[in-house]
Order: sequence, then structure tokens, then C-alpha cells
Amino acid sequence: MKPCLTSRRDRSSSVMMVIHQMVSDRSGAAGRGVERQTVVAEDDGKDFPLAALVVKQGFYVDDLLTGSDNLETLVETGHQLVSVLNRGGFYLRKWSANHPAILEHIPEKDRETLTVVELDQSPSIKTHGLLWFPTEDLFGFKVPQLPPLERVTKRIALSEMSQLFDPLGLVGPVVASAKIFVQQLWQENLRWDDELPEKLQLWWLSFRASIDVLRSLRVPRWVMGSSTTNYELHCFTDASERGYGCCICVVSTDGKSKSSHLLIAKSRVAPAGGLSIPCLELCAAILGSQLADAVLQTTNFSGRVIFWTDSTIVFHWITSPPSTWKVFVSNRIAEIQRLTKDSQWWHVPTSDNPADRISRGEEPLQLLQNPLWWNGPHFLLVAPDDWPDSIIVSLPSMVKEQMIERKPTAALHTYIPDCSFLNFFSELAPLLRVTTYCQRFATNCRSPKSKRNTEFLTTQEYDNALKTLVGVSQQAVFQAELQYIPDKGKGSLEGFQLKSLIKDLNRSLDSGLLRVQRRISRSPGTYDSRFPMILPANHHLSSRACR
Repeated sequence: MKPCLTSRRDRSSSVMMVIHQMVSDRSGAAGRGVERQTVVAEDDGKDFPLAALVVKQGFYVDDLLTGSDNLETLVETGHQLVSVLNRGGFYLRKWSANHPAILEHIPEKDRETLTVVELDQSPSIKTHGLLWFPTEDLFGFKVPQLPPLERVTKRIALSEMSQLFDPLGLVGPVVASAKIFVQQLWQENLRWDDELPEKLQLWWLSFRASIDVLRSLRVPRWVMGSSTTNYELHCFTDASERGYGCCICVVSTDGKSKSSHLLIAKSRVAPAGGLSIPCLELCAAILGSQLADAVLQTTNFSGRVIFWTDSTIVFHWITSPPSTWKVFVSNRIAEIQRLTKDSQWWHVPTSDNPADRISRGEEPLQLLQNPLWWNGPHFLLVAPDDWPDSIIVSLPSMVKEQMIERKPTAALHTYIPDCSFLNFFSELAPLLRVTTYCQRFATNCRSPKSKRNTEFLTTQEYDNALKTLVGVSQQAVFQAELQYIPDKGKGSLEGFQLKSLIKDLNRSLDSGLLRVQRRISRSPGTYDSRFPMILPANHHLSSRACR
């Protein structure tokens, strides 16, 4: 096992210890070895409390990484680690630390002799890891050694891109450029060993030559101040038509001064199927929420967490109920609100958003010289009263996009016709005449002036008025029964619980009117005579029709 311990020297940096290999004197797979060392920590945790906590939280397979703010505490942790793991038959070697006092009790043969330590150098892991320089306590980026190429194929490009291992996302904009390029290769429908088109070849050759400048990258491992009293996380999110991503900066207060440093970043390529920019911005927001939650779950951070987006539409979505929007937006808004329920969302101008770099990609040399990426926007170092204003004014484009994603709302209203107007008529003829004129008036109002009907009333209009009145009366009396009978069908009222007046009739529904089918339905008479309409008993219309 290979350990790495860190501490802080004179409160200016934390002390770090790395153990790169753990050797077990018992046979078994690495997974079973991890289980055994956890059991050992639980059994002997009372005698070695510091080591027990480190064993449970600091191991990744057979590598150990831990640190402390106190040198004496970390030295004692190293002693306890040796003692508790020796009991289980585990021997620690390849020790590294950024303070010589931590290694005083470690034999020379068990110390790491390299001046540059690769935190992920296990032979079982086929990825290039992050570089750590113990003496300076700095992180670096390991640039792969790429051989000269005469021709570039899709297989070669993907193989070389996969060697850009950046677990913390420190060079996320550079890796994002490579991801976007690989997506373009798939869109070209090239076979694995087909030579790339000239334009794509030139881009890749230029890219693989430019990443060599990343060898000079040095990032402080300790991102806090020398006497930090409080600190907070600021998560920035952004998206473009090519990709989306997020980055988290740590702002620490050291007395009266503040400092800001990049902590971690993550990126994704935009789906090839195509999403609108606001939807991609929403994907960036949920990615940032998940990344911040992962940081909180894996660390003992207890400060304030603040989220930033430069999308006014997403800012409005996040501050509204999820049920307002369609499924895609609603599900993501609900998850964002769950993960960030104890945090605040602010709006940031695009020019001050460091995540803008990771959403579009950036050349290595430009990234190294970009203070916005490494330290965040300048306003993080001032009081919150001087931060950008988060009051959003709805623009026409913003309103249009919101309407597209807004969930359609349907309201069901049950209408019971009002038949009280029938009481004003004692006979059917004037009732039909008034109803016919009302229907003609409604028709004329909806028609151009040249097509309006001002002639005498026709028999067809009288017939339509009678059917209208019958339909109104049926809706008032047989409203429940009409739900069981399909249009132009007989239907069944067997499951109808109430006593129905038409339950025993051979009824049918035609154009919204209940009719009776009788033995004369096949006679040569008119349709209304063969299929008479049903009039409710004791209804106003029925009494007028029978007079």
C-alpha cells in the first residue's frame, strides 16, 4: 500500500501523507484485502481511533491518502496506521509526505524516492493520474508522451484522448475541447481506421502539440488561507451549443483578506440530437448541483454553498414550482431544488462566469494565462452587497422559451343546462321560433356581412332548433346516462347504480341525441319517425310539445 500524508506547516499549508502500496502477507484479491483492512479497523478502532477513521475513509484500493491541520496529530496517525494494519497482516510502503517529520519513523526502504509522486500509479489502474510535488506541495497535470504521427485515424484520436486523465477537472476546458472533437468524429460516420478529413487532422495535430505546455502547470494543493476563519463554495454553471459544465471555487477568509481558488470542475458534451440552450443550461445546473453535493458528501465542509448561472431562464425555472413545467424541465428542477435546498442561486454575467470556458473549450496556453478560471471572478473577494444584481427582467425571448417548456393545463367543467327560459313560453311554436331566430343571429355574427341570412325562417332551421331544445332537455335530465353510451352506439347501463328512466329502452346515441330503436326502424319513413328522440317525462319541453 502506498500512503500519502499531509499536514500544515506554520498554518500556511496542510500536511499530506501518501501511501502508494499496501502489501498483504495473505493471499487474496484486492477487494477482499480492502474488506479485511476495514474489519481490522473496526475491531481495533478503540485502541487506534485516528487510524480507524483514516482506514475507513482514506483508502482507494491499496492506496491511502490523508492529511491534517496539525503536524503532531498526523505523525501520531502514521504510527497508529502502521500498528493497526500490521495486526491484520498489511504492510505499508512507498511513504510520501510534504513534511520530513512525518517520515522520521519510516525506514528508508519503505519511503518513496521519487520527487514527483503519481497519485494513481497502481499497475491495476490503466490511467494516468494526477501529479503531486511533495516538496512544493503542488499539483500538476501529467501530459502523455505521444509519438509522431504520419496519419490520424479515429482509433488513434480516441486512444490519445483517453490518456488525458483529469480527475479534478483542473484542465477541464482543454479536455472539453477534445471531447467535442471526438463527438465530431462520430458524426462523420468514419470507420475506426479511416484517415480523418484534412481539416480534422490539422485540428488534432495542433491540439496534441499544444497540450505540451500543460507540463508547466502547477496548482496549489492547499487552497485555504494560512489562518482561515471561514470559507464557502461557489459553484458556477454554463452551457453552449457544444457542451455544458460547471466548476467550484473555494473562497476563504484569512483575517481581513480573502482568497479564491479553483477546487474541482466537470464537463459534458451536448447531446447530438440537439437541445435548446436553456435546456442545456438546466443540464449544467443539475450537473453543478450534483458535483457540489458530492464534494459535501466526501469532505467535512461546513460553510455556505452558493450557486451561479448566467441563464435568466434557468434562474427563473429554479425559483418556480417544478409542477409548472413539462417533464424534462420539471424532473431536473425538482432534483436541483432537492440538492440545493439549503443554498442560494445567483445570476452572474457571462463575462464573469468561469464555467463559460469549460462549456466551449479553450486552448491550453490560453487556459494557463486565464485568472478567471483559476481564481474565479473578482467579485468573490468583496462583500455580498457588491455582488452582481440577481433581479431578473423578463425579456421577450425569455418569455417565449418559458411558454414552450410550460406544462399545458386542462380544466374540466361540468355544464348543466339552464332550462328556466322555457317557463316564458306556454306553447311550442313561439318557443321554436324564438330559438330559431337566436341560432340564426349567432350564425350571422360569425359570418361575413355578405353571407348573413336575412330571409324568412326555413323548415330546416326549425328542425335544428327543435333538436337543440331536445338536446338541452336530455342533458338536464339524462346527464349521468349519457356518460355510459358512446356516440352512434347503444352502450350499456348495467353498471349504472341509480334508477334510470331509460334503462329498459332500446336506446342509442346519435349526434348527441338519445333516440329509441323500434321495430319500425327499417320502415321507409323519415329518420326522425324511424328513430324518435327521447323526451324526458315531466319536463317543460315535453309539456309544451303535448299541448
